[in-house]
Amino acid sequence: MKKNVRIVLLSIFVLTFPGQYCAGVDVDTPELVQAAVGYANTGQYAKAIEEFKKVVEKDPGNFQATLGLGIVYTHTGEYALAQKFLELAVAAQVESLAARYSLALVYDKNGNWQQAAEQWLKVAGLTKDKKTRELAEKHYNQAKFEAEQTKPGQK
Repeated sequence: MKKNVRIVLLSIFVLTFPGQYCAGVDVDTPELVQAAVGYANTGQYAKAIEEFKKVVEKDPGNFQATLGLGIVYTHTGEYALAQKFLELAVAAQVESLAARYSLALVYDKNGNWQQAAEQWLKVAGLTKDKKTRELAEKHYNQAKFEAEQTKPGQK
C-alpha cells in the first residue's frame, strides 16, 4: 500500500505538470525530474534527492522538484526537510492535492496537530475522490482530537 501511495504521489505531479513550471529553464530539467521520480519510485532516495536538487539549483521555484524533495524526504524520515519543501510546494501551488496531502502527513508525523488538521481539511475540500475525502476527514478528526488533547494548561 505504501509503495502504491508513493508511486501515485510522485507520478501525479509529473503527469499533471509536464514541463509547465520549467519555462525558461535548461532543456534537461524535465529529464532530471523524470530521472529523480524514477529513482524515488524504485526506493533509490539518495539518487532521487541528488537529481531533484540539481533541478532546484537550476530553477529554485520548480514546483515538481520542490514537491519531489518533500515527498522523498518524507520517505527517508527527514521530516524537518520534508516539511520545509512541502510548505514551499503548497505556497507555490495552493490547489495541489499532492502537496497538501504530503504536508498533512508530515505534520501528523511531527505531532503538529493543529497544522495537520488544517491541511487535512483542505485536502478533503480539494479532492473529488470519495475515498480520499473520507480518509482526509478521518485524519482531520484525529488531528483535531490530538490538538485538543495537547492544548497548554490541560492535563
